[in-house]
Amino acid sequence: NKTGEISKDELMLACKDVYFDALLSSLGLRIFDVERIFELMDVNGEGLVGFDEFVMACQRLRGDARAADLVQLQLETHRISAQVQELHQAIVYPHGSSLKRPS
Repeated sequence: NKTGEISKDELMLACKDVYFDALLSSLGLRIFDVERIFELMDVNGEGLVGFDEFVMACQRLRGDARAADLVQLQLETHRISAQVQELHQAIVYPHGSSLKRPS
């Protein structure tokens, strides 16, 4: 779309292209589940994957299905960690204040 980012629909369309598939294959990457792969690529959850996200994901996902599973675990761990941090902030600073508690 010439924005430097790709949506899930654009990735699905690209994966049907013989040349794009050959390019990915030459990188050691086979995409069978485009939706799952897109979720792994879309690190920030914006619904678009930038060039850097795409390249990093391709590098991490090379190999067999176990590599994709590990990347998915890393992503889920990152999301859970962020949620735990939010909960911690809500408990320590219940009114949204970031000031330290008095000793």
